[in-house]
Amino acid sequence: MQQRKQLTILLVLAAVSAICAAILWGTMPRTEEEEQPTVSVTDYSVGDVQAVLLVNEMGTMGLINTADGVVVDGADSSVYSQQKLKMLIYAVAHMGAERDISKGVGEDFGLEAPAAQVSLLLQDKTIRLRLGRQNPLTGEYYMEEEGGATYLVKEESAKVLLQTLDDLRELAPYPGITAENISTVSRITVTNGNGSFVLELLPSGFYAMTQPVQTELNWERVSQYVLNPLRQLVPERFVSEGTPLSEYGLVSPECTVELTMDGKTWRCGFVRKGPDTWYCANLDGTLVSELETSALSFASVDYLQLIGNTIFSKSIADLQRIGVKYDNKQFSVTISGEGSTLSSVIGNRQFDDQETVAFYRNISSIPAVARFEESADVDPVPMLTLTMTSRDGTEDILEFHLVSERQCAVYQNGVANFTTYRTVVSDMIAALDTYYPEG
Repeated sequence: MQQRKQLTILLVLAAVSAICAAILWGTMPRTEEEEQPTVSVTDYSVGDVQAVLLVNEMGTMGLINTADGVVVDGADSSVYSQQKLKMLIYAVAHMGAERDISKGVGEDFGLEAPAAQVSLLLQDKTIRLRLGRQNPLTGEYYMEEEGGATYLVKEESAKVLLQTLDDLRELAPYPGITAENISTVSRITVTNGNGSFVLELLPSGFYAMTQPVQTELNWERVSQYVLNPLRQLVPERFVSEGTPLSEYGLVSPECTVELTMDGKTWRCGFVRKGPDTWYCANLDGTLVSELETSALSFASVDYLQLIGNTIFSKSIADLQRIGVKYDNKQFSVTISGEGSTLSSVIGNRQFDDQETVAFYRNISSIPAVARFEESADVDPVPMLTLTMTSRDGTEDILEFHLVSERQCAVYQNGVANFTTYRTVVSDMIAALDTYYPEG
């Protein structure tokens, strides 16, 4: 009898525990292991959607889905992003929930005074959804389908229904740059706290710097610091339109970018709002938006960073001869072959492909330290002279002249645009000493 009584008590306790667990399940956060499969609230083809009507605390918007794009009812559709409009319609047509709680415990879900209501107009029916309050513990929102079930949806899904028309604006300060139209960007001018530089597109499809100096560039660095950030630059938040740019400091921006695309020039300005945020605007308009600092690598880039680790960028395979002169030494290096057959001869010594590449690397890694100032006091006698003769017969003469205890001016064919470290030239001479033929 005693055992039966104890068993009854245990069963009652287990039942109470199960009820408590069921109540708490609707409010307790769940681990990844406890995640349930997503429940489909709506699942319709975008082509079947005729219109979407969205009402929330910020106002009402009507989106009409046409074969030529999405039309914003009662507004100028051209100022809105077609991509954002289409994404909103797609999200409403494919709304998912974490779980169906229609049979759950009754409570106030905030559905009597919803935060948002959306109507999905299809060819043969209309689907209406109401968004309730947010669960403070899980971050999920309650949602109800008119005449149907009640759900819990993720915060990301709820934010779709809490958008305003301003959130759907086209915020890009210039037309999108893609792999297909990059060849139409003929000129890029960047001005920031480090100065200004101009990149111009060459017939080869690469960019060369034309101001403040004319020089070849390291393609990877141009992509990293300029091209990729410009391609990916999409402001995140609308700030205002119609307010003078001077209210945001954009009359004298900290950074400007001018892009010439298909013959038209776009002028964009950027000014810091805070440690992690910048204001952005097309300087010929009044639309101001915000974007993160991480998207603006060109706001701090120095044009010297685009040159890379060497001022002279010719490949060893393009050369047939290198003339060397320093101190009282003078000799030449003859180069032939390519790939694994590449070789060089210095005096009576012959070097294979790996030795030849290593030799050239030692004398061609010439980093630019600063722009050469013509007013500098230049030693008339060069520390080192290299005459690079290409296989097509053209010649480049590099001369390194001391301008200070630490730097040398690098003259290429009689013109000096940059300086490099004196230690770089000393290291080049030390490397040449190991190759200079005895006798």
